[in-house]
Amino acid sequence: MSVPLSNEFSIPTHRQIGATDHPDKDSPCTYLCGNSLGPLSKRSNTLVQEELNAWSTQYGLCRLGTLE
Repeated sequence: MSVPLSNEFSIPTHRQIGATDHPDKDSPCTYLCGNSLGPLSKRSNTLVQEELNAWSTQYGLCRLGTLE
């Protein structure tokens, strides 16, 4: 069974963009991709957070000791 590609991206609902006059406020908007980065992949948040966590705990650290 295949999963719709749209399930892989964060697509806002009409309510989230303030379209209060739309009959189905909780349905996803139609995303028209122009010259942009495109819709945000749901996996992107996890990947970016993993990098931020690694940056905060691993990068730029040095062992402090006596210089000879």
